[in-house]
Amino acid sequence: MKKRLTICLAAVLLTALLPGCVQEGGLPPESEAPERSESVVLYAAMRENVLETLKKGFEEQYPEVELICYNAATNTMLSRIRAEAQSGQVAADVLWLGDDRDCEEFKELGILRQDTSSKVNAAVDQRFRDPEGYYVAGRLAAMGIVVNNDLIPASRRPKTWMGMVDPEWNGQIAVVDPGLSAAANYWACAMLTSENKDYGVYYARRLQRGGCHLESSFSSLLRKVQSGERAMGVCPDYLAEELIGEGAAITFLYPSDIVAVGTPLALVKDSANMENGQLLYDYLLSQAGQQLLADCGLVSVRNDVNQRAAPAAIASMAMDCDVKKLTEGRSKALAEFSEILGG
Repeated sequence: MKKRLTICLAAVLLTALLPGCVQEGGLPPESEAPERSESVVLYAAMRENVLETLKKGFEEQYPEVELICYNAATNTMLSRIRAEAQSGQVAADVLWLGDDRDCEEFKELGILRQDTSSKVNAAVDQRFRDPEGYYVAGRLAAMGIVVNNDLIPASRRPKTWMGMVDPEWNGQIAVVDPGLSAAANYWACAMLTSENKDYGVYYARRLQRGGCHLESSFSSLLRKVQSGERAMGVCPDYLAEELIGEGAAITFLYPSDIVAVGTPLALVKDSANMENGQLLYDYLLSQAGQQLLADCGLVSVRNDVNQRAAPAAIASMAMDCDVKKLTEGRSKALAEFSEILGG
């Protein structure tokens, strides 16, 4: 069977939402799960080139199964999943979401299927998997500090989150508005719900007093740090490393208490292609699948692949975060952060 790449972007989503209107390669209308015995559907908030790489690798290993990917911004995807669930069935077989809080919500709604595979338990640090087996991190992103090399020489670079809000850097710090980015939202929520006396609302007020700038996206933040308009900012490691690989004069720093975001994989309960969903889920967590992620510049959750950062090291440096606390406190933290910084 001739394979085709099916990466559905936002424009296709809008078309697919129209009753009875389905473009070739698009998703079916809500509540109508695909019924192809030789396919598997993945919803993933991820870059298209990464999904293309994973699709190729999966279909080489399982040539009888076509991987159909729906790719969109996190909030767009979450809205889609909620709407489909209300209609009776999520059209995907596997979900790859932005962070654990979304999986906690869907677990409570009965959307997810448990997987207690021993190979998953053996492959992934327990910090990055749900103890009940409903989801497991498919990759890692660490929120840290990116600095302009010319403005901040190595001897003066902050080693902690508190070092970033030192008065020396007043007016030179940037963060992304947590209302506009899932990763920025997770970082802000982790900082504001932390029991560390140096964080919480106190930290947000230190940012505000230091004249912290709110950016609309990480691309905007990185562009301004690279140009020198801002001396430093908070961003995910892989986005900064991508620019560094292109020759940007910036450095990414892993402060103590890094905020590690495990983007979770989950199986959809009673999906149309449950067996193929399990094949895809296991493949994405396998050494081969995770090596493809690492080759794309992302951080694998496995310690047995060749990559730029070790997940064991990230786990050892990561801030302790209670997922249930983060989930329950998300709205309050966002409101507090926005009120203090004027976002």
